[in-house]
Amino acid sequence: MKKNKRTLLLLITAISVIFAPMAIAADMPLLSWERGKQQNIVLGGLSTNAGWKIYLTAPGQIDREFSPSAPNAAGYVVFSIDLPNNLPLGGYSVEARAKGSPDTTVAGVNLIKRNYYTISSIPTDLRLLFTLYAIIISTFAVIRSRKYASLAFTRDKSHKRRKDEESSVSRVLGAIQPFYRFRSRRQDEMEISFLKFVALKDGEPLHKLSPNIWALAPFFTFVLGIYMSYSIQNTTVIPNVALGLIIAIAVIGAVDAISGGTAALGFIFASLILGDITGMRSFLAAAAFVMAWCLPSMLASMYLVILKVDFKVYLSRLSENIKDVLALVLSALLGSVAVVISTILTDSLVINIQGNKFLRWPLMAIVFVLIIAKNLMEIAIDRRRIKREIEVETEVESIILQRSMSQPMTFTLATAIFGITYVWTEKANQSLIATLVISAPFFLNSIHLPRLVGVRFAKARRNLMIEAIIVALLTVAVYIGVQYLPMSTREKAQAFILLGLVPVLLHSVYSSLVATSEKNKFEKEEVEA
Repeated sequence: MKKNKRTLLLLITAISVIFAPMAIAADMPLLSWERGKQQNIVLGGLSTNAGWKIYLTAPGQIDREFSPSAPNAAGYVVFSIDLPNNLPLGGYSVEARAKGSPDTTVAGVNLIKRNYYTISSIPTDLRLLFTLYAIIISTFAVIRSRKYASLAFTRDKSHKRRKDEESSVSRVLGAIQPFYRFRSRRQDEMEISFLKFVALKDGEPLHKLSPNIWALAPFFTFVLGIYMSYSIQNTTVIPNVALGLIIAIAVIGAVDAISGGTAALGFIFASLILGDITGMRSFLAAAAFVMAWCLPSMLASMYLVILKVDFKVYLSRLSENIKDVLALVLSALLGSVAVVISTILTDSLVINIQGNKFLRWPLMAIVFVLIIAKNLMEIAIDRRRIKREIEVETEVESIILQRSMSQPMTFTLATAIFGITYVWTEKANQSLIATLVISAPFFLNSIHLPRLVGVRFAKARRNLMIEAIIVALLTVAVYIGVQYLPMSTREKAQAFILLGLVPVLLHSVYSSLVATSEKNKFEKEEVEA
């Protein structure tokens, strides 16, 4: 009993010294905690061997247990608890419990609303963000494999439909043809790249459905983006855009990424002119916010082409219809997670205002369904043409893929990552280190390692989904391991930013070794031939 009393005294002393603010006039410390964040209590001394457990309690509420870390060299343990964002506000108590001892209240807690979104204090969001990042980056690393070097799809060559053997009729109204020619020329003038290939693939379903809408949509969404910026002028709070407008553009962007991209350009252009973007943080917040309008559909179109290659090899026994459905669903899922990434990044950059809850999982679900519907619509149009013997001049769009990401894009992303991490940490040296770690996979995915690698990795079998899942699970495992470190929430977040990407980094190194070996083998075979 004396040992337990000494332990309890040490517990109260530790809490009183470490936490502020506290009630000076009271015997028991009063802590002010924001809900929606992770909170910590440090317990040391003899308590680590006394079996103490810490709980957050309140009348009418279930008791919530703190999770202990491993003890540090001095014997101190950090107890952590993730407070839900919907936890009722008001007074709570922190209780210490152990076998053979009465429950003892060691601190009071005043639970308040979250005033600032600090991602280092919300490790669940940080874990989700880095896990999704790991999935996407690992897929880009896999795409470098020679297995995916030659990609192609069939698209309509023009807006004309054959009327008879000697003539054809346009599907575009005369007044709209200038807009059609403008978009067609801009696409033709794009440098041959993987980005152009994916953009053409993404816009094809809408083009087949209605060349008129395909031609007008980018102009309409550009104006809509300007209007959205004007509607929040001087509020400097990006998530406060009317929910209906956000959904409208997200819907358009899910059907046609180029139109979503022009809406993003219009929004950022108007925000610059109107003075709502005044610095690096506001610019990055705007860029993260509009990312959900175009990136999901682009990623989904890319994954759709890639997964069809995988399924052709690994699911050869399944029917074509089943393989098409699997490719549609998985590609839409991988693409739509960009909505969640966009929301988390925006919240972490705006800081003082959190976006509408609808903008995360519900909006992701809408985009997911629309991407599937878009591609099913294209399949239905193709089958209808065959059934009715409608003749349309088509062409095969193909690309020989040498790298999944260009070097200019790599440097652009690295610059953006530095800006984001600087907003998070407010320290240039930490931001630089984090940028080097986070962006290292980008650079590895755009280079070939020295020829000393030889051809020893050339026989490696690549599978996009399996490798992405493995990397994601390893990233989550690192997060779980970091949570056991005897550190504060902020320190654990900084450790996870560095250690959480080790699986991605190792996978990128492996992918570079495979890509280099495959290239060496191909060149060797050409010389021998």
